[in-house]
Amino acid sequence: GVLRPHAKCFIGSGVVVDPEIFLEEIDILKKAQVPDLEKRIALSDRCHVIVDYHKHLDAAREGRKGGIGTTKRGIGPAYEDRASRRGIRIADLYNEAAFEEKLTANLEEKNFLLKEFYKVPPVRMDEFVKKYRGIAERTKPFVHDVSNMLFDEIQAGSKILFEGAQGILL
Repeated sequence: GVLRPHAKCFIGSGVVVDPEIFLEEIDILKKAQVPDLEKRIALSDRCHVIVDYHKHLDAAREGRKGGIGTTKRGIGPAYEDRASRRGIRIADLYNEAAFEEKLTANLEEKNFLLKEFYKVPPVRMDEFVKKYRGIAERTKPFVHDVSNMLFDEIQAGSKILFEGAQGILL
């Protein structure tokens, strides 16, 4: 959809997003000279973030006997955190205290699992804070209240195509 000049693309609150992959895709689009990306792509501030420890946990689970064949991209563990209300949202990236508080609590649990149960090295917190500050700065032009934006589009009579993937009937 983003290649169509008049289309707007919204990533809604129910999605878990790997902001590094998001930014890689933005860079590809910019390199291809797709115009007005900041005006046409909106990332909900309520989306949950796939953090590196989700990927480590996903890979550790796959490494055990009986892995289910995931992509090891951390999607499942991120949805687990979302469902249990301990996930980090895009909005948290812009509040350093909230981000560090959630990150500390989550890393305590994830590192226990990684180290004690899966017998793999734990993840260091100092690596995350600086990295995600940079990610927050780069994603900022795309972060919006998508719910309100969609409401405005509906009120304006815009045609809306909703796409969902891999939630059911995978």
